[in-house]
Amino acid sequence: MVLGDGLQAMDFVDVRDIARANIFALGALITDHVDNIASSRETSLLELAQLLSAAMGRADLEPEFGPARKVNPVTSRLADISTAAKDLGWWPTLTIKQGPARPWLSGGRGREVGGRSPRAIPASGRCRRKVKVQGVPSSISVVIPCYNYGRYLEGCVGGILDQDVDVDITIIDDASTDDTARIGEALAAGDPRVTLIRHEVNRGHIATYNQGLARARGTYCMLLSADDLVAPGALKRACKVLDQHPEVVLVYGDVLEFVDKPPLVDADPPARVRIWNGRDFVAESCREVWNPISTPSAVVRTSAQQRVGGYRPELPHAGDREMWLRLACHGDVAELQGPVQAFYRLHSDNMHRQYFYDALINEREFRAAYESFFADWRGAAGDREELWDRCRKRLAERGVWWGYRSARGRRGREALDLLRFSVSVWNDQAEADVSSRWVIEAVGPVAYAIRQRQRRRRHVRA
Repeated sequence: MVLGDGLQAMDFVDVRDIARANIFALGALITDHVDNIASSRETSLLELAQLLSAAMGRADLEPEFGPARKVNPVTSRLADISTAAKDLGWWPTLTIKQGPARPWLSGGRGREVGGRSPRAIPASGRCRRKVKVQGVPSSISVVIPCYNYGRYLEGCVGGILDQDVDVDITIIDDASTDDTARIGEALAAGDPRVTLIRHEVNRGHIATYNQGLARARGTYCMLLSADDLVAPGALKRACKVLDQHPEVVLVYGDVLEFVDKPPLVDADPPARVRIWNGRDFVAESCREVWNPISTPSAVVRTSAQQRVGGYRPELPHAGDREMWLRLACHGDVAELQGPVQAFYRLHSDNMHRQYFYDALINEREFRAAYESFFADWRGAAGDREELWDRCRKRLAERGVWWGYRSARGRRGREALDLLRFSVSVWNDQAEADVSSRWVIEAVGPVAYAIRQRQRRRRHVRA
């Protein structure tokens, strides 16, 4: 692509470059709603260029290209666009006939990076480049894994079907022993948007999650436990953010806890959108061992979800944290500020409550999540070392303060185990490999934890 003043930008045939250039024609390339792209007949190069230009909202772009020839037909909405682009074998040139080159074409959206606060824009206002592609409505696939939560299933599904969006629901009954199958069958029979899958044997929640996400066919997807609920208007708000910001791969918002009935909330409250650059999100998560995203509120771009793959079987209790990090390596992360997006039900059978009952298990799971993420790191080696070093220090600091709390509660064995954990992560070694002199080695993480506490207190007073 050549801009009017000679500035080179990315060729937009590759799917990733389309996203970077903020061209919201990507949906048109992978959906069967646009006949001249996803039909069995051949599509001319001119038609393809005109479609992209129209989707960009630029009437002042004139397509120019080399020898005219036909584009290979794209017969499936699930076609690999990157492979199709290679098969095309053509390189379009777009020349601007009037007006200067737009910053959003040449990389970046003018957001603050490098540790500074991300920008916030009104969810209902105008974004820098708001593009609508006629005839390509977004849709969302909701996966509901269910194991012995049949009593909650009807409310969960009903809350989703009441949303003003194009939605499909897949309920996966992981060999429940209650009435989940009966209720699921009734829900599927009563609405064509609902599908029930039953497991003959229990496969566990990670395998169930991944099976459901692999089936997602909507533009966007989400994973919702059968005992949780989406808030009124939540899916429409999330889809709107993803529609308007093709560079965003994940959007989340506030989640309220409840016991019997969810609190009443406004279905259309004022909302603002805070967009994190993906790299900044990863850096902040590693620096603070921080996870602001509650899974019931998370809506993901399906193409990004399928690109990064499913949840890790070795992370049964911290897989969501690692998943958000992987997704943030492929795009930006948006936070919906203001409205409640989901409700998290508190009850005695919560998996989270059953497992995270002590600090040591909690911190070990966090460590495993970050180690898994960095083991699969695809960025620069120097960035990996810097981020992992920050992460290890913060994990060690957390272990020190949890140990201090345990010691004050006269739980001596627990306090020593937490301190030993801090030494192991500080030295980047397995807990079993910590030397018998680990008490002496604890001076490092303890001194660091005290310095960090003092630094934070000075920052608060300032």
